[in-house]
Amino acid sequence: MRTVLANVNFRRLWISQILLALGDALMQMGLLELFHAHHLDERAETAKLFFAVSLPGLVLGPVAIAYLDRWQRRGVLMISDALRTVCVVGILACLLPLMAGPITQRNLLPVYLIIGCIGSITTFYLPARSALLPNLVEAGDLVKANTLFAASLAVAMVGGRALGGFVAEEMGVTWAVLANAVAYVGSVALLSRIRM
Repeated sequence: MRTVLANVNFRRLWISQILLALGDALMQMGLLELFHAHHLDERAETAKLFFAVSLPGLVLGPVAIAYLDRWQRRGVLMISDALRTVCVVGILACLLPLMAGPITQRNLLPVYLIIGCIGSITTFYLPARSALLPNLVEAGDLVKANTLFAASLAVAMVGGRALGGFVAEEMGVTWAVLANAVAYVGSVALLSRIRM
């Protein structure tokens, strides 16, 4: 593992992915806290949330893979993170007026549509990340790099959800969503420093 972590370019990608996993988990828990605080049907709203994230992958997955072979992978990652930052800020803009009054399922439709946009962008992001990894590490270190990625992202998701629940409950949903935007900006900064 030391040889993998000694690789500066891999380390930047790895840290950016941990940031993104933490940010996504924070926002997810923030939205769950929002559903709970406004006495919405948490199970139904959570199902809508996951549907909005997952559906674009089913529809756009084959198209994304076909186009990714033609594009520079690091650029796809950076543009994707920048676009997802804009989407998260859009979610925040939709939520701010709602938090002052009652929230209904109809009020959340724009949030779910934006989350669907994030899912669409992620459909291009994930294969580009997987395709970039072999360009950053030696062939003999690829299994170690993938293992480190998988284990780290799992820990970050669990830790991010625990932290997200705390942040959303103690500091508010706004901070949980804002933390995700900051994570995307941090990821763009790290990815921009990867040298091919």
